Amino acid sequence: MNDMVFLIPEIVGMVVAFGAMKLRQTSGKRTFLALLFLAFLLFWTGGDMHLAYDGKFYLSYELIIVWFTLLLLGALLSALFPFLQSIGRSKAVVTTFTFLTLALSGAHVIGLCSSSAYTRGLLKVYDHLGIHPRKLHSTAAHKAAPPPKHPVAAAMSPLPSSADLLKRTKALAALDLILSPEWQYRYYSFNSKFAPGEQMASRRDGSGNDWHLVFDSSGWTALKGLDVDSDAWRQKGPAMSAALKKAFPPELGHFTSEPAFDWDHASFAWFQLSPGTPWVRANDLTPFAKLDAGEKDDLALLSGSAGDYVEYASEYFEMHADPAIVEKIFALEPITAEMVTTLNPHTTLESISKELFEEIGYPR
Repeated sequence: MNDMVFLIPEIVGMVVAFGAMKLRQTSGKRTFLALLFLAFLLFWTGGDMHLAYDGKFYLSYELIIVWFTLLLLGALLSALFPFLQSIGRSKAVVTTFTFLTLALSGAHVIGLCSSSAYTRGLLKVYDHLGIHPRKLHSTAAHKAAPPPKHPVAAAMSPLPSSADLLKRTKALAALDLILSPEWQYRYYSFNSKFAPGEQMASRRDGSGNDWHLVFDSSGWTALKGLDVDSDAWRQKGPAMSAALKKAFPPELGHFTSEPAFDWDHASFAWFQLSPGTPWVRANDLTPFAKLDAGEKDDLALLSGSAGDYVEYASEYFEMHADPAIVEKIFALEPITAEMVTTLNPHTTLESISKELFEEIGYPR
C-alpha cells in the first residue's frame, strides 16, 4: 500500500481542525473540543498507525522522529508563554491546541511526501544534538522486537574472505530492499558509492545496535560495530571505543576518523589489511579482550546460511522468504521480476531497480 494513502485521514483532519476554528464562535465549547479531538484521531490514524501489508498495525518510524520535532516546537511554544498569558486563558488553550494539531499534521505530511530524505535529514540534526531517536524505533509490532537469534550465532565462524563478504553484504541489502522497500524499516543496507574507491555495508536494528563495514579499493576491509547490551559496552563504554580506535594500524586512520561511524560508541571491530590475510579482531588488541562484545549475533548472517536469512525474515518482517530464491541472491544471480514478486507481492523489480542496481550495485 502506498504511503500517500495515509495522507487522506490527515487531510480530512486538517479540514476538521479548520472547521472547528470557524465554528468556535457559533458552537458550544463541547462541540469545538469534540471536533478538535476528532482531528487528532484522524492525524493519529494517518500518521502514527500505518496499515502493514499483512494487515497488522505498527508504529511509524517517521512519527518517532516527528514527535522529537514536536518536542522542540513545544519548547518554542513555552518561550511564547508570556504572550499566551496576555491574550487570555481560553484563547491560549485554543492557540496551543491548534498549533500542536497543525504542527503534527504538517510535519508528518512533509515526512510522507519526502519519505526517507526527510527522516535522514532530521536524524542528522538530532545526531549533532546528541539525541538518538533510533533507539526508540518500534519495529514491525507495538513492542520493539529483539534482534533475531540464529543457530550460527552460537559458535560464529571467522568472517569470510573480503570477496565473499562483499557478495554477502550486497545480497543481504538486496533481500531487505525487496522485503521492505522503505529504508527505515530494514536492518541491512549497502552504498556502493560511499566515497571515492570505497563501498560501505551497514546494519542497524533500531534499538541502538549497528555496524559499518568498509571495502576499500586499495585492498583493506574494516568493520566497526556497537552492541548496547554487550558486556564490553555496558562495563567500559567510551573507554572501549577509545581502545578499539587505538588498536587500528595507522594506515586505517581514515576509517577510525569517519564521523558517520560514530566512533564514540563502539563495542567491537575487525580489520583485514589485504585480501587473503587473516582477519584481526581489534578487541583482542585491547585490555578488554575477554569481555563479550556482542558481535556473535550482530554478525551472524555474514556467514550464515539461506535458512538463517529465512528465519530472520520470518521473525522481523513476518514474511516467508523462499530459501531457493535467497540462495540465488546470495550467489548474486540476476534478480528477475518474478523473484521479487515471489518474495514480496507488494513490490516490483521496476520500483526498486534504481536503489538495487545504482546504490547497492547489485549486478544486472
